[in-house]
Amino acid sequence: MLYAPPRWLQALTAGFLVWRLPSGDKKIYLTFDDGPDPGVTEKVLKILAPYNASATFFMSGKNARAHPRLVETILSGGHTPGNHGWEHCSGWKTNTRNYIENVEKAAQITSAQLFRPPYGRIWPWQARALRKRGYQIVLWTVLSRDYEALTDPAATLQRLISLTGDGSIVLFHDSAKAEKNCLFMLEGMLRYFSGQGYSFEALPVTQKPGPSGQASANY
Repeated sequence: MLYAPPRWLQALTAGFLVWRLPSGDKKIYLTFDDGPDPGVTEKVLKILAPYNASATFFMSGKNARAHPRLVETILSGGHTPGNHGWEHCSGWKTNTRNYIENVEKAAQITSAQLFRPPYGRIWPWQARALRKRGYQIVLWTVLSRDYEALTDPAATLQRLISLTGDGSIVLFHDSAKAEKNCLFMLEGMLRYFSGQGYSFEALPVTQKPGPSGQASANY
């Protein structure tokens, strides 16, 4: 999988997927998938705190139900919840009815309007159905690939820095599989970009149903 999605794909799907946010204010949007995981998420929160960094946590509904106190800790720290589905379903391999049910089940726990498709795999008709229900579907500008066991974290960090800029949405994973790489690269990103005058913000929630039931996005 590429560190950054090709520009043609971003342009082709810009009408229903969010890949980055407008630039101009030196803001970076850090996001975390697959948690919450008590062994990792708490460490992520401790790294974010000294930088006054807010982030968005795309939580598995199943994990969120298992760790409600950790969800409370995330929210009380000024971070934004995101929906990553109840289970890690690929939209490409799941029929639309079951896919929507999986998302809605997780929403009962996370109460999140922001949704990130697992693996980034979703069919346009699935996205359309979710948008009609008021979800804002968020992908990423830069993928850390922190889950790869053979990743060289120092080299990958430099690659991430070169690809990240104003308005970038950066994807990490607060999971046991990604822990070592995630924590190293996160600290490095925060240190470098804070030194360049950037701030780290949670994703804004801008998706809401339109008057006809069709969702409208103001991003």
